[in-house]
Amino acid sequence: MKKLLAIVLLLTMVLSMTAAAETLKDFERVDSFNAMVTNGGVADDVFNTQTLADTIRQATGYNVQFTQLPKSDVDTTVSNIFMLKENYQYVFVTKAQFNMLVAEGVLAPLTKYVNASANLKEVISEIGWGSATFDGEIYAIPNSDPRECTSKGFYFRKDWLNEYNQQNPDAQIAMPSEENGYSMSVSNFTKMLEFFQTKVNAGGKALCIEVDPASSNYTEDKPVFLQTILPAFGINSEWADVNGELTYILEQEGFEAYAKYMEGLFDKGLIYYQATKNDTNAVNSLMNDMAGVALVSHTKPYSLETNRAPEGTTDLDNFVDEVFAGYISALVADEHEGDASAVRVWSKKTYNQYIVCPVYNTEAQTAAVVDYCDSKLDKDLFLRLTIGTEGETFYVKDGGYYPILPKFNDEMNLADKFLSGTREADYAEYWLARTRKTAAQGRMFGMINYNIDGTGIMDPIHMIPSIDTVEENLATARNAVVESLILTIFNTEKEFNLEEVQKLWNSKKGEKIEEAVNEWYATWEYKDTYNNVKPL
Repeated sequence: MKKLLAIVLLLTMVLSMTAAAETLKDFERVDSFNAMVTNGGVADDVFNTQTLADTIRQATGYNVQFTQLPKSDVDTTVSNIFMLKENYQYVFVTKAQFNMLVAEGVLAPLTKYVNASANLKEVISEIGWGSATFDGEIYAIPNSDPRECTSKGFYFRKDWLNEYNQQNPDAQIAMPSEENGYSMSVSNFTKMLEFFQTKVNAGGKALCIEVDPASSNYTEDKPVFLQTILPAFGINSEWADVNGELTYILEQEGFEAYAKYMEGLFDKGLIYYQATKNDTNAVNSLMNDMAGVALVSHTKPYSLETNRAPEGTTDLDNFVDEVFAGYISALVADEHEGDASAVRVWSKKTYNQYIVCPVYNTEAQTAAVVDYCDSKLDKDLFLRLTIGTEGETFYVKDGGYYPILPKFNDEMNLADKFLSGTREADYAEYWLARTRKTAAQGRMFGMINYNIDGTGIMDPIHMIPSIDTVEENLATARNAVVESLILTIFNTEKEFNLEEVQKLWNSKKGEKIEEAVNEWYATWEYKDTYNNVKPL
């Protein structure tokens, strides 16, 4: 019996070792396929002849021909690929498209290939794989945002704040700095705006709130939930975990106080609200002294800071404006004034792009696609494919990655369009090179993301799968709420009324949306690890 048990144990070990040794290379694979990728803004023949495209083909051994999705009517293009069984073995899709395709049963399962990968399972997070898994089967290779971060913060006129402090030696406003986490208290922010109103040119307003023409998110496109101000009122995301349930912003404690605060600023004549995309935007308002504060993207500082560069400045890429340009990551409640540990920032990191294979692929085609994606995640190759070659397109300084211009732009401009999964921890550092194309941009991004690991709050709603009630109603309900808030908060003739807005939300099936969201959230296995930073 002992000998028999020993033999059985040995056979089990051998079988286990054989299974563990199986790799993607053991599967039959084709050596070429067609890939439908996201749009890079160039013609397909230009895209296919990029140096990066050739590097990928040579390094992976696959002859891949790329076609770019159109800039418009993308959903129809994606649907047609699967409905008409078009000749694409690799397809780039958004989260919404992925959810739809999974529900329709038109995607090939990838589990056995992913499990045999050399890199994929190791470098993509468990949460990422969870977002690509349904009924225990992996149906996509997920692409995440490069890192947890915020992309916007308040630009303010540092020289005007210094002037205020000189005139008010007994009631100074602390300058946003590393010491206070680049924050400012609500009361001090109001005082600053009131002073700035005396500095702007005739017709200007202290604070400019702009429509974002590049945004596809309605609440950002027509901003009313100002992410830099809301944390001071205890609101750190549009959907927040309150006692274990996701609660929409209208129901969160502090929203009424926030709305009335903003309404008060507008009624005092301190806010210019850009009603349409044709009205003066934030950058122009700041550059022409028609505003002293505005919420701006980290891509804007070069224009803002070099606008006031001293005459004769030649190296504008390395110029930073320490005199006029200041930045605020978030406001804090008055009782937390100066406390860097009390700063909270609306941040984001989600999985919203996926690589999928049609179910009508042959197994050899699907195995090839997964092997191709896996091969690109070799550590050295991934570095080459994302930011290039050290000494040629980037350099390393104090452990950080910095672009060498213009070669970085020339060679790596389309690098993100070739991504099919990332080495997430590495990419979070490599990607920062793209925020350091100018010293001004790097300065702002660093300030508004100072200690983001300790201050950032991410919204779980970004991770929600396809739920009919949510998909059919959330956008409509949210848009109705935003329109209502704009017409009351940014209107001197109407008064904000929380109860009326909540009724509007519920009339648009808000309660049913919340119920559906929380049915998912109650079962989401990553809810305790998605956010490490909790509200104060």
